[in-house]
Amino acid sequence: VTRMREELRSGRPMNITLARHANSEEAAILLAMKTEATRPIAPASPRGVLQSRPPKACTFIVNVNRHNGEKLGLVFETGSLTVSRINTEGLIAEWNRTRSSGTRVQPSDQITEVNGKHVSIHGVESLLGAIHREPILQLSMARAESFYIHIDKSGGGRLGCAIDANTLEIKAVNGAGLVAAWNFKNPEFAVQPGDRFIEVNGKNNVDNEFDVLSTDIREQPVLDAKLARVTSMASSDANAVTTLPPPPLPITFSIELDKKYGSLLGVTFVESNMQVTTVESDGLLHSWNMTNPERVLSAGDQIVGVNCRHLVTHGASSLLEAITGDQTLDMTVNRGKFTVRIDKTPGAKIGVTFCRETLRVKTIEEIGLVAHWNRQRPDVAIRLGDRVVQVNGKRVNETGAAEIIQEMKRESVLRMWLTREPIAAVSDYAGLNTFMVRVDKSSGRKLGLHFDTGTTRIDSVNKDGLIADWNAKHPDSAVRVCDQILEVDGKHLLTHGAEQLHDAIRREQVLRLVFARAHTWDVVIERGAGQK
Repeated sequence: VTRMREELRSGRPMNITLARHANSEEAAILLAMKTEATRPIAPASPRGVLQSRPPKACTFIVNVNRHNGEKLGLVFETGSLTVSRINTEGLIAEWNRTRSSGTRVQPSDQITEVNGKHVSIHGVESLLGAIHREPILQLSMARAESFYIHIDKSGGGRLGCAIDANTLEIKAVNGAGLVAAWNFKNPEFAVQPGDRFIEVNGKNNVDNEFDVLSTDIREQPVLDAKLARVTSMASSDANAVTTLPPPPLPITFSIELDKKYGSLLGVTFVESNMQVTTVESDGLLHSWNMTNPERVLSAGDQIVGVNCRHLVTHGASSLLEAITGDQTLDMTVNRGKFTVRIDKTPGAKIGVTFCRETLRVKTIEEIGLVAHWNRQRPDVAIRLGDRVVQVNGKRVNETGAAEIIQEMKRESVLRMWLTREPIAAVSDYAGLNTFMVRVDKSSGRKLGLHFDTGTTRIDSVNKDGLIADWNAKHPDSAVRVCDQILEVDGKHLLTHGAEQLHDAIRREQVLRLVFARAHTWDVVIERGAGQK
């Protein structure tokens, strides 16, 4: 014990083994383990290849063309896109004959996308409809990497799991059987409900019927089995075969950088409007992109603000001056391309008109699905002049504007990619004195600011609000009466309007506010006798 205590106090890396009294379920597992054969269970395949990591999902693409009316030759499980059988005749069987094992379709594979439509957005029925309707199909297939188990029943123990004889899917695992004992000794390769047998003692589910494998599972005393993990399309598990497409990201985001001596940003842009043309692979911005996947700077994005200077009030030259001269950079960026998702309800209209040639947004009605989206997601709002470039995986430059319009009319869920024209930089810098204020409202306290009606100009500052606290700590950047908020979390007054800025102030918990200092000057008035 003394030596152990010294080891624990040493601070060196260590492996620690702990013990405790087994509960009733664990005691049953230990008892089941004693009935197994004396050969130790090792997480290896029957061919002796060690399994170094737990099962992990993988995907592959299948392209088929059935202009002549051929059938795929796939049979799906009821109400799902999981393949239960592949017919010997059909386009998929033909595909399998000419492909390597990694891209051959197998029972238990799942279809996750059909021609760019993801099952998590459009649902199983919509994708099945597309499979039956479309002559040319691009299918995204999901498959879990297989793993092996070794179960020895020769000592009289039972598997302790319920298996669906039609699919070989494990429905439940008993806490006191041989499978539970395997799980106890091999937690990284533990068998779970939903896993499926795809091979038993060298017999696979492609060349053999399910009942052959099912018989071996029941009757053979030793099982060297291969399983695949088939997860639900609705699963939220990070290790699931399929994952939901990412939600739309805000159009405007911030980047914070600290320029070390001699380091380069690694970005080129159009100097007249600060639109990014390339992001190099060896600069500060590349490192930023690697560690901030939701705020990646890409070609086509536009740098609209740097250290309290904004493109529409200070001009491009002022932003360039800050980028080259300041060591710490707080940059505001507008995405060049963004996504929205519109869920159509029966009888509701999109409420948008487009230019038929370019798909630029011409009008947005006050009542419509797009107007509703804009109210719900002001950070990803569609504006006049935005251009649709892709809908549900179909690109305008490949299918044409007419087909995209039909897609928007036909489908109930629209995942749209749009682009926005860069903001025009002001040519004449007005010499504004700007400063930044950061406040956190998560404590429930209020800013303590009052504004002139319909503006972002400060009318008064309370003595007991968050801004009053800021003023006490930062006298050089204290907020005063008649100062004006120009920017809230990257949204500028001239591009978003006062109403959106006030909405962001009310909604967001952590605020980055850019103020313009009010100009002050002295006025001397000489009043004559009797003059007012």
